[in-house]
Amino acid sequence: MTTFRISSPSQEGLLQVSKWIKVQILLDQEEIVELFKKLEPFYLIAVSKPVKEQSALLAQNDFLQVYLEYIQLLKKGKIAQDSYFRECFSCAMTRSKEIFYAMPVSEERLLIKPILPVIQMQMHQFLFSSIEKVFYPMVLGQKTVSWGIQFSYPQFYQDPKTKEIMRVIKSDLFPNTELFALLMKWVRQFTIPTPFLIEEERINATIRIGKKCMSWIHLHPQLQELGMKVLCLN
Repeated sequence: MTTFRISSPSQEGLLQVSKWIKVQILLDQEEIVELFKKLEPFYLIAVSKPVKEQSALLAQNDFLQVYLEYIQLLKKGKIAQDSYFRECFSCAMTRSKEIFYAMPVSEERLLIKPILPVIQMQMHQFLFSSIEKVFYPMVLGQKTVSWGIQFSYPQFYQDPKTKEIMRVIKSDLFPNTELFALLMKWVRQFTIPTPFLIEEERINATIRIGKKCMSWIHLHPQLQELGMKVLCLN
């Protein structure tokens, strides 16, 4: 059982961060396994809702199994159930478990909260505006396209006690800065900005796609429904 120290926001102060760097990526199941291997060691922590203590630390293999289910649905031309995968993909990635505390919210459940910047992970969906010809990430609702995971990390942090605002640079104080830099380096090497073909016009999006997705991305059911294609580049 993973033990987090018991505390509260009144003791720890509120985590205040800003100016997030965000990257949205659709990866093949092989690619996310490769990414996780590159980033080790790290932990996945359930932070989106109250959990039992034994469920606070997410096993990487369990996460990867759910991601495999997600990708297999897309490859079969089936729409991934939003609520299920949204809950599974919402977590924090971190080098250190020590920067979290547990706040009891009931006899059995705890809310796990960070005191320093962590990499936030969320299921990602985007909306394309045919009028503005713009892609809007992290949008819910109809005519959206499920597209992997968004990874986010802040650039600034405010000390809750001194109120000093500091840049989240690579240091012992911010153990996840190096982890996020490693993630972004891998992303630049093994993914590309997605080249869409929409109404016979090529439109490059900032949302990214893993190179191993190119062999099956034409099967994505929501792209088919909206008449969108991804150009397979050499």
